[in-house]
Amino acid sequence: MAELAPLVLDGIMDYLVGRGAPPAIPGFFLDLYDGDPLTTGSSVLATLTGSATRVDQESVMSDSEDGVITNESEIEITDAVVGGANVQYVAFFDAATGGDLTCTSLLSIPQTVTAGVPLVIPAGDLVLTLVA
Repeated sequence: MAELAPLVLDGIMDYLVGRGAPPAIPGFFLDLYDGDPLTTGSSVLATLTGSATRVDQESVMSDSEDGVITNESEIEITDAVVGGANVQYVAFFDAATGGDLTCTSLLSIPQTVTAGVPLVIPAGDLVLTLVA
């Protein structure tokens, strides 16, 4: 289940009470974390790929159906991991660098990623659910 960041929650709540529509989020950039991005977790993307620059994943995500979106095609994070790390969360930001955290989700099975292997999320394996 996805957990929305306070920035997004505030926009939705303002919308629900008639204070206008929340602004469109400019992108859906994936990052990987060793702990909860909303508290003390740290990004491990640079450790894994050699770059902290996130890639926009909006084009691979399905349209929402009953509050659920999935990746319709494979997401290749890197074809060969540079350095190993533990990954417990996926996080999404509105920019490739910097930007604002929009949502995060705990992996159902945390992953220990080792150097030299591809890091890929198969089509349909990234499922984000918004519960009302």
